[in-house]
Amino acid sequence: MHVSETEDPALRTVAMALAAFVLVSLAALPAAAAGSAAPPIPLLHGKAAVVYDATSGKFLYSQNGSAELPMASLTKMMTAFVALRDWHDNMSRKMVVPKQVSQVYGTMIYLQPGEVYTFKQLMLAMLLDSANDAAVAIAVNVGGSQKAFVAQMNQDARLLGLTHTHFVNVDGLDAPGHYSSARDLALLGAADMTDPVFRQIVDTRHATIPWPAKHSVRQLYNINEMLTIFPGADGIKTGYTTNALNCVVASANKGGHEVIAVVMGETRYTVWQDESALLAWGLKAAQADPLLPPPPTLPMVFRLPAAQVASLHAVPRSGPGGAPWALVAGVAGVGGVAAAIQRNRRPRRWRWRGFGGGRRMPRMPRMRPIPYSHIARDD
Repeated sequence: MHVSETEDPALRTVAMALAAFVLVSLAALPAAAAGSAAPPIPLLHGKAAVVYDATSGKFLYSQNGSAELPMASLTKMMTAFVALRDWHDNMSRKMVVPKQVSQVYGTMIYLQPGEVYTFKQLMLAMLLDSANDAAVAIAVNVGGSQKAFVAQMNQDARLLGLTHTHFVNVDGLDAPGHYSSARDLALLGAADMTDPVFRQIVDTRHATIPWPAKHSVRQLYNINEMLTIFPGADGIKTGYTTNALNCVVASANKGGHEVIAVVMGETRYTVWQDESALLAWGLKAAQADPLLPPPPTLPMVFRLPAAQVASLHAVPRSGPGGAPWALVAGVAGVGGVAAAIQRNRRPRRWRWRGFGGGRRMPRMPRMRPIPYSHIARDD
């Protein structure tokens, strides 16, 4: 039987015991000058791991980074990504809990069909408490059905360049064909953290939401122990199933670098030690690695209709007068025309341009921009 993510008291004990170790490790990190040697790579015990500098868009370390593995509740990072893209400006919008939650198992807050919550309340339950029933409720309300929502998750995975990822559900329970890689999860985490709403939620330690059935409130506690044991950690998500074992995507900032560390396939005895050591190593390595100047453009990608998406490759371009552009090539179904986006001088306004025969692209759905550095990177 598949076991979903739970908060293990033994894990919490081990995690708290590591807190002193992490504090000492961080205190020992010198403010490395650009070009200084990177620290030794820590010994890891899991199946895969990566360290990604989201600021420079570079992978600093990879151990089986492209291996396709079960990802458990790290799935909910993509559930949140799709939902926030469409409902970003509607966090107070009401959602009715669908009947499908009665078929959910694993980690839950025991939502009842017909109950009404705001979008933000369900997001808190999904990302803090890792509630599977909250993930299903969000998916059905946003996508109309779990099947349609999962299809959008896979489409957005392609847009983000997640070449070793495929989803079959919204909660992360073990299932054939449901997998990701440490590399892809780092890129997904970086894309998620560009959204201030997502960033605020995953950095929240405790929240309360209504409990209509008991005329009371539910207490939600963030089960990401990195927020407790690692000074400066500000996210992102944990996961556990029988097949995936313990998986963590964590982030922290130091010296202008946002570093994301991912471990997969860890035991409960090694997961927090390895994730803490890897994130500490990443912060130091990022300081030793010269920060590359930003690209001369500010490219973005936007979601395209599923029928028009074949393969995607983002290419930075400089528009007239140095205006930022992004070319999204390989769009099928529109006569070989690719879309480019140029930012106007007026704030929050975009002009769509077409390439190929001078034809204009059809107007695309609104989507939260994604920095180019988070797209289609290799190990």
